[in-house]
Order: sequence, then structure tokens, then C-alpha cells
Amino acid sequence: MMEVTIEMAASINGLIATKEGSEDFLSERNYQIMLNFLKE
Repeated sequence: MMEVTIEMAASINGLIATKEGSEDFLSERNYQIMLNFLKE
């Protein structure tokens, strides 16, 4: 059996990305915080 883990973030209003694929709902600082969290 294979185990798969998916980690993702969404904005408070449920956005994951814009229709164009942009993920800029996070500020640069919050993006770095999220990356550090996911590395743990």
C-alpha cells in the first residue's frame, strides 16, 4: 500500500490560486512562514 500526503494552503475566502494560476493571496512574509511550516 502507498501512502500519499498532500499539503496545501488556501486564503480565508477559500482561494487556492487565481484563474491565471497566481498564488499571490499570501504576503511574502506569510509565504515564507508557510514554507517553513511545510518543511517541518
